[in-house]
Amino acid sequence: MEEGLSGSADVLPKGSFRLLTGSPDEIRREGVASFPSLAESTALQGGDEPWWCCHFQRSLPFLEAFEPLEEPLVFRSSKGELNVDGFGDRRFEDDSVQQSLRKEQITIIDFQSADDFVVRLNTQVNEDELILAKVQPKLDLASMLEGVMQRVRSNPLEGSERSEIQEGEALVVPMLTVNLVEWFSHTPPGFQTIRFRLDEKGAALDSLLGYNCLGDDIVLRQMVFDKPFLLYLKSKTAKAPYFVLWVDNLEVLQPFASKAEG
Repeated sequence: MEEGLSGSADVLPKGSFRLLTGSPDEIRREGVASFPSLAESTALQGGDEPWWCCHFQRSLPFLEAFEPLEEPLVFRSSKGELNVDGFGDRRFEDDSVQQSLRKEQITIIDFQSADDFVVRLNTQVNEDELILAKVQPKLDLASMLEGVMQRVRSNPLEGSERSEIQEGEALVVPMLTVNLVEWFSHTPPGFQTIRFRLDEKGAALDSLLGYNCLGDDIVLRQMVFDKPFLLYLKSKTAKAPYFVLWVDNLEVLQPFASKAEG
């Protein structure tokens, strides 16, 4: 199994993540209001060493929950077979309002065979896509991802009845639970937790990426102007500044006054 979460902020949905810095206790206190699950994180242990963290949460619920399967789904992989929980329907019919709503949550992007198809499950979050693709495995995850994304972009069944699930057709999806912690031994040391759940109610992802700010080769920069320094003001379009000051005269500095002195 390969899994991953892109750490690039430009691909993360707005409002789904927050950057936090400080000690483990400070990060928990600051982030728990927006991300309650942060309080349960075991990756951030106590201590005073500062950390940099990005906490990501995203929930994609279905408008109408699918039915869990009453019989097990036999999942076959290169490592063997396993009876697993699943959701969906082995034979969709128009016998209820709920069933009609569930069918509307399924968009068939492409279907070549029972072992080669791409499906989108539509959730209440219109800004996001939940894509599932049963395809032949390739050497690396990136190659498989690009191939599936290309099929989604071309969307060969768009606008046709074949993009909708028909009466008597089946969609069966295994329920998934990913719960892992990966530690990075490089500099700076860090970790990433990933918790993902896909079931009849929808998908939910919770991830915490953290780096210790005190790696072996990391020097925290102390930028304190406590010696003579240069200051200038300049128009960005001009070739020269319009004001320059070399600060080496105590008369231009404002003496500190304690609160007791008023």
